[in-house]
Amino acid sequence: MHRMIDGMNMAWSDRNKYLADPDWVDIPVRYENDEYCEQFTSSATCPAGCGWNRADGGSEEGKYLTGTRGELRGCRSIGLLSKDYANARRDRFSSLFKIAQVPLPPGNFSSIADDTWLADYKDKVGTTHLSVIDRWGNMVSMTTTIEENLGTGIVVKGRGFLLNNELTDFSFNSKTGSGSGYANRPEGGKRTRRTALGQDAQTFGGKRPRSSMTPTIVLTPDGKPFLAIGTPGGGRITYTVFNALLAILDRNETLKEAIDAPRCISMNGVTELESAYNCNCSSALPQDRYLVSALRARGLQFTTSPSSSTSPYLEAALLRPDASLSCYADQQRMQTAQAFCEGKLDVSGWKK
Repeated sequence: MHRMIDGMNMAWSDRNKYLADPDWVDIPVRYENDEYCEQFTSSATCPAGCGWNRADGGSEEGKYLTGTRGELRGCRSIGLLSKDYANARRDRFSSLFKIAQVPLPPGNFSSIADDTWLADYKDKVGTTHLSVIDRWGNMVSMTTTIEENLGTGIVVKGRGFLLNNELTDFSFNSKTGSGSGYANRPEGGKRTRRTALGQDAQTFGGKRPRSSMTPTIVLTPDGKPFLAIGTPGGGRITYTVFNALLAILDRNETLKEAIDAPRCISMNGVTELESAYNCNCSSALPQDRYLVSALRARGLQFTTSPSSSTSPYLEAALLRPDASLSCYADQQRMQTAQAFCEGKLDVSGWKK
């Protein structure tokens, strides 16, 4: 869990700095062009503040030595989704014996302007999610929101649905001390939808605010969908889904075990542990109480929250290799939640 907490804090810092409407903002997902790499290697330094360690194990940040032990690592793949970048961030901030002190700064890419990374998050009460698998194995994971309670409070005449007030998800402190704009700042006007597919890429639209919604479909190694999962829950959505995916994919837990389990969420600030990790109640296993004591000894700052309806409540549907179904909705935090598995999958047309 120590590594998990450090990883969540690092990712949230980068998320707050770089994530915004990709039709308006160049998100540094990956740099692989020769020009960038040539610039990178010729100066013998990494982009300022990116936290790459010396290849010879030295501690001077960002410097590289020439010679056998000073070989430059990872130039060909630098970006938020790069394993080299993730390894460099881990090497800089994460220790086996101490949890990294928060808030952590984001990674820095030389072509990206300095902007905000200490963004607040808000709890939301206007979001819902559904996970569906049909009889042929098609999957839908859909999260939808009107943002705040009742959204704008405006109902579309004759249609019966509310308009959202999602524009409040922009970062309204639009300038930093350096004068550069936040990636998620509100901006007027319209631009082409460059991330759209087909003819839609020629259409125009306004800037969309950042969202934490994380509808997820997981594929097998050969590309077949087998798990649909997601949740409402405002800023906690992303790491709520992350907790469950770790439990299902890495620890082979059932949907019920993974979804009902106490959660650990850390958004580059004080870590939130659900109270089952840190109480004398029957659901707090001895190893859980030992875990919290060990994390506290490593410098963890945390607060506890109850496993209640105020927490995000996951819903998931799983397609097993034998074509049977499993589904579960979070009854630990919302006792009225329901999940239904009905009928039998028609696998006659499936490719072997």
